[in-house]
Amino acid sequence: MSTARLSYLRAAFTTLLCLALLAVGLLMLGMSNHLDHDEHQFIASAAMLARRGLLPYRDYPYFHMPNLIFVYAVLFRMSDHLLLAARAFSIVCGAATAGVLATMVYRACQGLEPRMRRNAAFLAGGALIAQPLFARTSGRAWNHDLPVLLTLLAFGAILRARTQARPGWLQLASGALVGLAIGTRLTFAPAALAFLVILAASPPGKKIAGLVRFSLGAVIALLPTWWLLAIAPRQFIFGNFLYPALNTRYHREAGFEKAMTVGGKAAYVVTDVLAHPATLLLFILFVVALTVVWRRRGDSPHPQRFAVGSLLLLIACLLVGTFAPTPLFLVYFYAPVPFAILLIAFAAADGRPLTRRPVLSCIAVAMIGIGLFAHQGVRHPSQLARWAPLEVHRVGEEVRDICPPGPVLTLSPIFPLEGGRDIYRQLVASPFVIRAGARMDEGDEELYHLMDEQDWPELFDLHPPSGVLTGLERNLDVELSGLARARCYDENRTMCLGHGLLIQTRPPACK
Repeated sequence: MSTARLSYLRAAFTTLLCLALLAVGLLMLGMSNHLDHDEHQFIASAAMLARRGLLPYRDYPYFHMPNLIFVYAVLFRMSDHLLLAARAFSIVCGAATAGVLATMVYRACQGLEPRMRRNAAFLAGGALIAQPLFARTSGRAWNHDLPVLLTLLAFGAILRARTQARPGWLQLASGALVGLAIGTRLTFAPAALAFLVILAASPPGKKIAGLVRFSLGAVIALLPTWWLLAIAPRQFIFGNFLYPALNTRYHREAGFEKAMTVGGKAAYVVTDVLAHPATLLLFILFVVALTVVWRRRGDSPHPQRFAVGSLLLLIACLLVGTFAPTPLFLVYFYAPVPFAILLIAFAAADGRPLTRRPVLSCIAVAMIGIGLFAHQGVRHPSQLARWAPLEVHRVGEEVRDICPPGPVLTLSPIFPLEGGRDIYRQLVASPFVIRAGARMDEGDEELYHLMDEQDWPELFDLHPPSGVLTGLERNLDVELSGLARARCYDENRTMCLGHGLLIQTRPPACK
């Protein structure tokens, strides 16, 4: 066997081994993460579509863009393990993001020898996975992994289009990918501006055509969003544009002080986002890369200068979406991370001192090693029974066995849905719908399908639940459980289900 072929097989084997380890590691991470209360609305809304054909906005309140509902609904038609299926999809998206990032870095380093290109690609993928922001965000059943992957693919397509004689389909695909990302999470809308500016920098003869193709792709990809906007316009606008203001008001009334003002948001970056050494190292590398590119601006043209400038613009636009919500949370800062890593790689891709010095690789390796400490609490594959989605499904089966037929009243809807039980459509987006309903008048509550604590007694009297599931939403659940006891939901039939949950059902005399 020739030396070249042996080298190729060795590289292929190493790549496959790394991909296998990546898949196992991300699976363990995603399945070990505890259940977050933000996951309930994404799971419940998709279950309502898959099982009852109910649509967001029109049939119940929903406070996000709709694309993920359709994806999860397809998965839920194939599996009754709802959280398991949804998280598996997010894990695939997270792994694909790391793989796409590594591939783009490998191509960017085409001026280096093959071994250095492979090392750069592996370091880039490892740096992403080891980031605490990745560990905190990726692999859960919510709308973060998918739009990041779609935007990264869109950026790769737009760069590749610049080198093609016929870039039309790549520009169309890039627009479609950005449209899908926006239809999944609205905070990715500013990224479309970055892509339009990148296309506007095309040669004069191709500029208009590129802008038209990109815009057409985005409009087509947003068709599900246009459709839902058309059938429930006021509810759609409320869920995506007006609700965030109510959520901010809720946090102010609750005395939440962190990241509530412009100054507070700036302080949050320092005290929370950059508090972890691995994230701080990535930020330092990012600043160094920008400094190096700036200092070389008078030299011969940097082979990746356009890509670096485009990435800087895209990151700036993504940060607009990151800082838009009030208050801020760590998961919002995940979106720019893959693009920051990519910018560092592009800045170092010309083979000049930044890449020849071993210090860069040492810093990257140190960053990965430090960052891996963020993956604490990961379950070993042998602890399959303790993985969060399987524990949640077992609790759902207990709810199914305890409760008679009928809807379960709860602010934690994943559990009854995992057991095949029904929930009240008004509470699909629990507990966020209660936050909104408590700050609206009765007319608006009815228009937007909202409810608050004042509506619970009427619900008990007119549409009594088969059971009341409480335990995770503190004061709201205390009030709900008290109402159940007042309406003869016998405490002697209250069962502890784990996860701090209680299920109350009515004795036969009251049915």
